[in-house]
Amino acid sequence: MKFSFLLCLLILCPITAQPQTKATTEDGRKVILNADGSWKYAESSPSVTLKIEAALVYVGGNVRPVARRPFALLAADPTPELMRLPRAGEHNLNGVQQLAQNCWKDSYPDAPAIIRNHTRYTFTTGFDGKAELRDIAPGKYWIFGQTPASDRCVMWIMEVDMTKDQSLTLDQLNAI
Repeated sequence: MKFSFLLCLLILCPITAQPQTKATTEDGRKVILNADGSWKYAESSPSVTLKIEAALVYVGGNVRPVARRPFALLAADPTPELMRLPRAGEHNLNGVQQLAQNCWKDSYPDAPAIIRNHTRYTFTTGFDGKAELRDIAPGKYWIFGQTPASDRCVMWIMEVDMTKDQSLTLDQLNAI
């Protein structure tokens, strides 16, 4: 009895086993093709989501959302490169100081170029100062953003662990 069951099992196994082929569509999605002509999407790589809420809190308690401002997730910390920039013009500013001046005018092109070179993802806050960025490849990033305040520029360059979904609140207390 056991022998006949084992024999039947061995005979039926090759029938149920179907070879699969992996392929990539024209738009870059991975699919698995089966011998019977059916197919399915291959499991996508994991991704994470970043939610931020950015606002400036004033002494009187007023809160002003950082509305409609661009932010970037950078692949590397730009600070060492920014600090090595030759000091610019009559104001003798390093790269971080150049970015702080850049809230109002684009007179220091070297510092923003370093930020652009490290940028992997960009997003813009809404009128409420909130933004959500989905489908981020897991890893370590640096968030960069800046906004003019009444008498200065508020700027963020901070490390973000994106190995899991994150929600961040940005204000002048965690700005540089």
